[in-house]
Amino acid sequence: MNPRVPILLSAALGILLADEPARIEAFTAMPAAVRRGSPVTLAWTATGTDRVKLHPLGVELPAKGSISHPLIGRTTFWLSAVNVWGGQTLPVVVDVLPDEPAPAPIAPPPPVHTVPPPAPVRLAPPPVPAPTPSLVPQAGSIWIQFAALSLPEGIARLQEDLRRAAGLATTLSAVPDPRDPRRTLQRVRLGPFATPHAAKARLQELQPRLAGLGLKPYVDRGDEPAGEPRRKRSRAQP
Repeated sequence: MNPRVPILLSAALGILLADEPARIEAFTAMPAAVRRGSPVTLAWTATGTDRVKLHPLGVELPAKGSISHPLIGRTTFWLSAVNVWGGQTLPVVVDVLPDEPAPAPIAPPPPVHTVPPPAPVRLAPPPVPAPTPSLVPQAGSIWIQFAALSLPEGIARLQEDLRRAAGLATTLSAVPDPRDPRRTLQRVRLGPFATPHAAKARLQELQPRLAGLGLKPYVDRGDEPAGEPRRKRSRAQP
């Protein structure tokens, strides 16, 4: 055999093998997801070339190797292997895990409250019985009269209204009902006053606070009968 034949065959086979584009055999990222600021390791193997390019880092690296790079957000890395007959580009995506929530603050222990000693029990004084109104008119004195009523609940309601509206403590005076002598009316009054002028001045002072009660109070003398008022009475109840 001609000694030049093996050399020529070997050269032809080398040319056939060299006419292939570069290929990426493997391109991986470990881990596939990292915490913000943590590094990821990229590893690769390429054939048909002795150099590769890694984007977006923009670096040229050996055909086989690895590199670590910290991440601050989700990133897609591209590895390119190229020779004169062509090449290949492959991506690998690395996610960034959400930040871990800050640990909840430890609540301080509740304050210790000392229990104060119980307050001494103070008994309320016994109620003072209301004076029984007299059936005899009080003669010779000046009063402000608000109404003459017969029903106890109406009398109590009127006295409470006067107390709430103007802080008045009124007096009851019983008189016969001029329209029916068998019944008794209670005159709800304020006084007595020394003079009619003093009673009128006090009534004028009270008018703004009594405006919402629908009353028509008037100055009355203690010896005037219930059926002959100087002015029309309001809230009269049969």
